[in-house]
Amino acid sequence: MTRGRSRVWTVGLCTLLLAVCSEEDPAITALREVEQTDTADRATLIALYSATGGTRWRDRTNWHTPESIRNWRGVSTNSAGFVTGLSLSGNNLSGTLPPEVGDLTHLRRLTLYGNQLTGPIPPELRGNL
Repeated sequence: MTRGRSRVWTVGLCTLLLAVCSEEDPAITALREVEQTDTADRATLIALYSATGGTRWRDRTNWHTPESIRNWRGVSTNSAGFVTGLSLSGNNLSGTLPPEVGDLTHLRRLTLYGNQLTGPIPPELRGNL
């Protein structure tokens, strides 16, 4: 079986499991919550990647891929799937931090030293951390 077909089958199986299992099942409810969180925080992380020259980062393992964001280099998440930390020091980030970073409502640790970032810290980030 080719890799592309395997992914389709896996996604289809997950969809089938979600459809067959009761809404009352806590495991299914938790899975849905993590998927929704991953989607929301993913958009913010992609904005960060785009604004800071992500294609030129030293290590961009799994960034801007279908991989779960918890597997992206430098991203820490909690058990619910929310981003709690970003550790991207010395990774050749350049440009300015986008205001969307303030949307990471569970972010507790942001480590970005040793990069070429310019400009002020976005007010959206200062007010939400």
